[in-house]
Amino acid sequence: MTTGKSTFWANTLLDLICGASAYSAPANSYVALYTVTPTAADASGTEASSGSYGRATNTNNGTTWTASSSGLKKNGVAFTFTTATGDWSSGSNMVAAALYDSLTTGHELYWGALTENKPVLNGDTASFAINAIQIQET
Repeated sequence: MTTGKSTFWANTLLDLICGASAYSAPANSYVALYTVTPTAADASGTEASSGSYGRATNTNNGTTWTASSSGLKKNGVAFTFTTATGDWSSGSNMVAAALYDSLTTGHELYWGALTENKPVLNGDTASFAINAIQIQET
């Protein structure tokens, strides 16, 4: 999934590593879907909307995320969204996803293009299978 890291997250990591501030990981991980790809600017892109859309949520722990290896982190459990009660974003294709630190608003951490662009229509249940979300630090 990773195409980029948000400016917020890059600054947070630099401050953490260089001793300027502490950071506490959020209790949960949140994945958002997009119809327009986000960028490094926080709150960019166009997040899905309507039809009971909400970010997919899992507890942020060693089960949800596998141990990092060679700078790569993968999801160890599926991230499943609520079943759509209408076409999300008027049936537009979902083209990207992002990892957030909050269920609503919050800060985008990482973002990336989906391997397959497709809409989420009424009755669909979008999800990311185990190992489908891959975050690469290089």
